[in-house]
Formats: sequence, C-alpha cells, structure tokens
Amino acid sequence: MILNEFTLGYGLMSGLSLAGGLGAAGVGFYLSLKDPDVSRASRATFLVSTLVFVMLWTRLAMVPLWFWTLPSLVPSIPGAMCLWGVHNANSPVSWIATGLKPVFPLLYGFWVALHSLDVRHDDQPLLRLKLAMLVPLGALLAFESLADLGFLWPLEPVRVTCCTSAYNRAVESGIGAVYATSYPWAFFVYLLLAAGIMALTVRSVVKKAFSFPWSLVVGMILSCLLCIFALVFSLQAELSMRLVVPKHACIFCLWKQYPDTAFTSLLVFLGIFFIALFVFLGGLAGRGNVDKALAGDRAKAYSRIGVGLLVLGTLGILARFLLSS
Repeated sequence: MILNEFTLGYGLMSGLSLAGGLGAAGVGFYLSLKDPDVSRASRATFLVSTLVFVMLWTRLAMVPLWFWTLPSLVPSIPGAMCLWGVHNANSPVSWIATGLKPVFPLLYGFWVALHSLDVRHDDQPLLRLKLAMLVPLGALLAFESLADLGFLWPLEPVRVTCCTSAYNRAVESGIGAVYATSYPWAFFVYLLLAAGIMALTVRSVVKKAFSFPWSLVVGMILSCLLCIFALVFSLQAELSMRLVVPKHACIFCLWKQYPDTAFTSLLVFLGIFFIALFVFLGGLAGRGNVDKALAGDRAKAYSRIGVGLLVLGTLGILARFLLSS
C-alpha cells in the first residue's frame, strides 16, 4: 500500500463504511420482515435512519475525497502522468471502484426522496419499501468499500502506461479513425434521445398521466437515460482527442484542463437523476395509501429540475464542440 495522508484517511473511512453498509443491510432486512406497526416501527426506523444518514453522507463526502486521493498517487507510480495511469496500477479493481462513485449517490438520493415522502404521511405507507431498500443500499455500500480497499491496500509503485500510450495504440490500430467518423452520429443520437426524454417528461407533467403502460414507460425512459449517460462520455472522449492531445488523451485530463466539460457532465448526470426521480415518484402516486397529490407535486418539481439541468448540460456540450471545431 502506498501510504500518504490521503490514502491513510480514505482507507480508514472505507473500513468504517464497510461495517456500516453491512449493518444497514442487516438491520433493514430484519425490520422489513417485522409487522409494520407504524408506532413501533417508526421509532426503530428513526434510529436506523439517523445512523444511515450519518453513514451515507459520510460516504457521499468520500466521493470528492476519492478524486483527491487518486492524484496524490501520481508521483508515487512510475509512468503515471494522470489518473489513467493510477488506474492502470491496479486494474480492473480501480475502474470498478471509480465507476461505482456516481451510482451510489443516485441510489441514496432515491432512498432520501422515498423517506421524505413517507414521513409526510401519518400512516407511512412506504415504510416497508423504505426498510427493504436499505438491503441493496447497504450491500452496495459494502461492495463499494471493498472495491476501494481492494484497490488501495495491494497498490504498489509498479511501472504503468498512461493515457497517451492508449491513444497511440488506438491510432495505430485504426480505431481512432473509425471513431472520428462515427462521433457525429453519436452526438445526433444523444440529441435525439435527450429531446425525446424531455418531451415525454414535459408531456407527462402537462397531461398528469402517461398514455402507455407504466412498466413500458419506465423501461423506455431508464434505457434512454443510460444511453444518454454513455453517449456523454463518448462525446467527451472525442473532446479529449481534440483539445488535450498530444500531451494527454483521456477524460480525466480533459476535465482537469477544461473544467467546463466536467461541469456539463455533472449537469447531465444530475438531470438524469432528477428525471429518474420523477419517474420513480410518479409511479408511486396514488398507489396504495400514497397521497396522489403530494407525490405528484414532488414528481413535477423533480421533472422541472431534471429537464432544466439536462438542457443546460446539453447546451454546454454543444458549445464546447462548436468552440473546439
């Protein structure tokens, strides 16, 4: 393990979040099996929720800390010039750990939205669902902590290749030429999907209902959102080839040298998150004892935020492409 103040602190926090994740999964599973008597379960849920909030907010704070820890390793790894080289020092565990960083806040946000809606009802109709969600949430928290520790603990100062070598191999193999001719189609598909999602979301808010079976709508929207997220990174890879080559050639270098590209990626990600929340709460509105007006109002607020952020992120990506042409 390469020791410095960042890796030591992050490793200790990962160990604590591992224990907390396993505890949250176990407690959530135990309480979800109990008779959901509101007066009794609410007290237990309050205590569990307090602990979960503290633990999960700590984990969320570890997301930026992760991206401060990785650059601190660059001087200790021969051949590494950026985060790409650091990841190569212990691949693929490093890529798995980094890839999970945007996933966990998304699921945590779903749980917070569910909890805030549930406590607005006297009978707490979402209590059992809320407790059951702690099981996958705690399991993911534990898995992410294991991935972090699995990267940091065995890490040694081995010689690695960096993003420039990967770029050169891509050029020599001809992949770069193929991508250079295909990225305009990726951008067109991105704009088409983003426009379709925003139109469907706005129409659903205006009509106050979906005209298709709910499961079909959810599948369509979530599939398109995942495609949009993937296409954003594809387009930013093209920007990295335009703007930071020949010194570097990866998204990490692009974000460092041109912070606006990282900001637009964040806007798109948050837009996807809030639209997904809109779909989630819209599906709960009027089901069981859930107050339709309350859930509907919150879903509409999330939809407005999501569409606004997605529009701003898309305009930012388009502006950067025009400036780089």
